[in-house]
This record gives sequence, structure tokens and C-alpha cells, in this order.
Amino acid sequence: MVRDLGWQFVAMQIELTAEESTRMRDISFVGICCVVLQHFCLLTGYAVTEHGFFRDVIWQGILDWPVSWFFTVSGFFFVKEWDNRFRWWRIAIAKRIKTLALPYLIWCMIGVVIMYFYGREMSVSMMGRYVGITSAFPVIAPLWYVRNLMVFCILAPMIVPACKWLAGQRWGMILMLSLMFCLMLLPLPAKRLWVMPILYFTFGILVSFGVKFPVVDRRVILGGLCGVLLVVVCNSLFWRMELSATRYVLNFFIIASIWMFSEKIFSHWHISSNLSKCSFFVYCAHGIIMVPIYNSPSLLRCQYGDLTGIVLWIMVSIGTIGFTVLFAYIIRAYCPMMFKVLTGGRG
Repeated sequence: MVRDLGWQFVAMQIELTAEESTRMRDISFVGICCVVLQHFCLLTGYAVTEHGFFRDVIWQGILDWPVSWFFTVSGFFFVKEWDNRFRWWRIAIAKRIKTLALPYLIWCMIGVVIMYFYGREMSVSMMGRYVGITSAFPVIAPLWYVRNLMVFCILAPMIVPACKWLAGQRWGMILMLSLMFCLMLLPLPAKRLWVMPILYFTFGILVSFGVKFPVVDRRVILGGLCGVLLVVVCNSLFWRMELSATRYVLNFFIIASIWMFSEKIFSHWHISSNLSKCSFFVYCAHGIIMVPIYNSPSLLRCQYGDLTGIVLWIMVSIGTIGFTVLFAYIIRAYCPMMFKVLTGGRG
């Protein structure tokens, strides 16, 4: 087991230490909070301005890394029991029915009920859209991550052997990173929704197989992060060019930097284990709160230039996190079985 908790994290084997597992949970909960902040950015009016500082640096920049992190972690743990047999895949899929498919359908049905009270159409075709089969996003928009993850798990018999082969190559990780950065720069369709997620999922599988990274000084990664962030800031303030690829590069450097410095950050304080167990519930439940806001054009919307929007954004985000965590605590205390079903057995 590699004990250097810096950039050589990717040289770790499948088993994690208790400290590393705790850090992963802590980072994931921080990521959930960033997701909530990002999703409620539209309340401000600043997020929809063309090449605005708020949109480019905050909404599509600093707050945009968590889902990429979640796909990486999901890929890492997906192959924990890999044994090169088809039976392994069947067992893995059976587990995902409980941990992913069942919670996904339940939360989607809650969203459908809400849409019904808004007078939305309830036809078969619309149901397909609501559950994310015929649309880019399900009725509870954040659940697109869960849907995509289920698809990647189904495709695992093709993805995992390819990763296993790549793991056996001397320059396997270099090839993977080269592919990732090339695809980041290309104007591909559905890049954010499908291309980058499956790359991060694959990246997590390679890490789980113990593929070693070339040793890179932390200052290089931090310098790369600062460099990309500087480009994003300058573009939003001065150049105003279409540099959408920078958000993907920035995501990568943010994730790398967070992991490298997480040892120092979380050595002084840890997020409560009970709090981190609510992460999946907060992720899904905040999507329920998004439904009435996004379906009521006049509700809590502020125009560009209105500083009230910034205050409202922060207050609604913090309030949503607090409310969903409190609700999760109540359900977990009085209806533990329901909590397990809603979270796929997490917590």
C-alpha cells in the first residue's frame, strides 16, 4: 500500500486505510455542498450572463468539480471485487439494483408526484422523460449522475477488461491522461453529460487497479491549477472568448489539488461520520427543492446586477443543506429502514 498521501494517491492498491476512507467521505460531503451551491446559482441571475465572472469562475469553475470526483470514486470502488469472471459482473449489477436503481426510481417518482401537482402531462412519453430515459435529465435533475453511473455499470464488461489491459502497460496512466486532456479540448457533443463522466469513471478503475502515476511535485499541480484559474478569470473579465474546455481542465486540477492537500486540511478537523452518511440523501433531496423553484419563473429569481441575488443564493443553499441534513437525521432516527431504501443502503 502506498502511504504517500500526495499525488501518488493513484498508486494505491484496492484496499484503503481507515484514514483514507474517512478523507474520501469528508471530500464527498464537501462536494455535495458545492453541488447544492452550484445548482442554486441560477437564483442570482449572474449565472446566465454571457462570460460573466460569476458564471465562468464560480458556477462553471470552482463549484463544478464534485460530480467528476464522484464518478472517479465510483469507478474506484466498482472493481473492488473484480475477479475476471462474468459472475462478478452479475453480482455487481445485482448490488447496484439496490444501491442505485431502486433509490433512483423512488426519487424520480417523488418528482413525478410534484410535477403532477404542477399540472404537467402524465403520458407514457412524458414518464420516459421524467425518469431520464428519453431526456438528458430526469425530473430530479441531479439524478443524472445516478442514471449515468448505472449505464457505466452495465457497460462494465467492456470497460473493465480494457482498463485491466491498460493497467498492464508501462505508460498506461500517461495514455489515459493524454486521452482525457485531448477530449477535454475537443468540441464533442454531450461531452459534459457522457464523455467526461465515463472518462473519470475509467480513471477511477485504473486507480483501483494500482496503476502508478509518474511522480509529480505538488507545486506543479498547484501551479497548473492557478494557471488555468487565471486564464478563466482573465477570459471572463477581458477576453470573453469561448473557452469551454477550460472548465474540464480546471476540474481535473481542482480534484488533484484537493486530494493532495486533504491530508493537511482534514488532519485538524473531520466531518462527523453521521453527517457524511447523509451525503447521498442531501444530493437527492435538494433536487426535490429545485423542482418548484425551477418550475416557477417568478419564484426567488433575481435579475443580473441585483446583489440581493447573491445573498439569497447563499441563504437558500445553506438552508437547503441544513434542512435536508436535519430531515435525513429524523428519518434515520425514526424510520431507519426507509432511510436505507432512499439512500441505497448507505448509512
